[in-house]
Amino acid sequence: LREGTEQRVSDVAVVIPAFHAAATIAAQLDALEKQEYAEGWRVVVVDNGSTDQTAVIVDTYAATFPVDLRVIRQPSNSGTGSARNLGVLSTEEPLILFCDSDDEVGPGWIAAMAEALRAADGAGGRIELDSLNTPDMLAWAAPTRMWEDSWISDGEWGMPSPIGACCAVTREAWSAVGGFNEHMLEA
Repeated sequence: LREGTEQRVSDVAVVIPAFHAAATIAAQLDALEKQEYAEGWRVVVVDNGSTDQTAVIVDTYAATFPVDLRVIRQPSNSGTGSARNLGVLSTEEPLILFCDSDDEVGPGWIAAMAEALRAADGAGGRIELDSLNTPDMLAWAAPTRMWEDSWISDGEWGMPSPIGACCAVTREAWSAVGGFNEHMLEA
């Protein structure tokens, strides 16, 4: 630190699992770069065994990103849950926000999620499918259209839960449930 400056403590960590995200990660980082949040925050991208230029793109952004941005490289794809858990374990912030590498967060996303976590252990946000998805992807994602109307999905266990692509949790709650299920091996 330069003399006369204070180190800013962050209270939010944004964790992004990424697998072969070279074509999409820039849009997400651009959206995060525009976030306005008065408290400190950082971004951790977990490159989940990509063989494309995902990590190189993130490293390029890190040089000029307005907050701490780093990439953690996993040698092989261990699943989204594993990548999210690794991202959380690499941070110390009390508020953890999750978004995906093939999405774009909306304006005010960090501030809204952090505010929600000040009143609850977890939060979720709506998703919108049309902006970034190709017609082939939209056809594949058709069953998830219900998520556009509600940020909550009744999972296979019958309990309402936010969608992992746009959710947030306190570190305390994440620890209490043992993190994300690493046996669900989605990319």
